[in-house]
Amino acid sequence: MEQDEKHIIGNLFEHWAYVGERAGLLTTAPSYKAVMPAGSDWPRRVFDVQQPEALAHIATQIREGLLPDAVTFTASVAEALAAPLAAAGFQPKMSLQGMIIYLRENPPGKVRNISGSH
Repeated sequence: MEQDEKHIIGNLFEHWAYVGERAGLLTTAPSYKAVMPAGSDWPRRVFDVQQPEALAHIATQIREGLLPDAVTFTASVAEALAAPLAAAGFQPKMSLQGMIIYLRENPPGKVRNISGSH
């Protein structure tokens, strides 16, 4: 993991942990943390995964509704863990670049026009 990437994701994880702790919604396990607010999708995440061996357990917990269905990694960590992530049944949902979120339906480089009257 690049130093800049590590610094940025560390700040984000620290922020999510703070929000979760203050709201009483932080789950801390030996190999990951999670925030799962009711009625909101932010910051509904599993994050700070410390051991690739925990991915199968995390996937089971997600299927059982005990953990949020989003796990956050940096790009380089996700790339390095591609095989164990796939083996545990995870698929990329989105990527974040410079505070721009790209969904699977709207990947980088594709412009989607939205029109309509409101």
